[in-house]
Amino acid sequence: MIPKKLHFVWVGDESKRPDNYIQSWAKLNPEYEIVIWGNTALAEYSWVNKKHMDAMYSRELNGVADLMRYEILFNEGGIALDADSLCLRPLEDWLLEPAAFAACEHEHIRPGLIAAGAMGAEPGNEFFGACVKRLSKKWRVTNKRAWKTVGPQLITDVHKETRYDLTIYPAHFSIKATIPVGNTPDQGLVSRINFGDQPMAMRTSREGSRPRVDGLLWSTVSNRQARCH
Repeated sequence: MIPKKLHFVWVGDESKRPDNYIQSWAKLNPEYEIVIWGNTALAEYSWVNKKHMDAMYSRELNGVADLMRYEILFNEGGIALDADSLCLRPLEDWLLEPAAFAACEHEHIRPGLIAAGAMGAEPGNEFFGACVKRLSKKWRVTNKRAWKTVGPQLITDVHKETRYDLTIYPAHFSIKATIPVGNTPDQGLVSRINFGDQPMAMRTSREGSRPRVDGLLWSTVSNRQARCH
């Protein structure tokens, strides 16, 4: 079963990390542990594909986040989510039953691809292990966009070629839409996350604990907002 951990990756300018959105997951999912992976983790964790991450850092931070997510899910297990996604209601336990899951990309944006913004797995999952291994065998940082080299296209290719156990939900189970939100501090955009027919929220840290940030306990919530990584 997938462990009750929610992983958020935010590298680069941490002053722009959308802590208010991350906190929405913690508030609605108190039995989950929340782990935030930032610049310290990027520098100090034993990443298999660290060279790819370093090369991608100056190009696309969302690509760095994708690279980190595969190794996080393989090593730690849990659910990896885009940091600027907003939790709308608690996660239900059925989501934890598959060995691994992801969701389709929006059919009008990247039809036929598997999205990287909401994925879950048990520790040691073969599918995410295959993603890490595939990246380690070939240099992937090129002039192409990150989603084509280390993101959704990579995930989709690995799934087609390996057929490891991966539950793939329809697009509406994942990112419902990117919509303008008028009552947020920066009047910005927020991704609505769904796992079911209605918008769902995701749960966070275990009862009585606080989210971890790079191994530390995280207790502050800011109103800053930034783009999705």
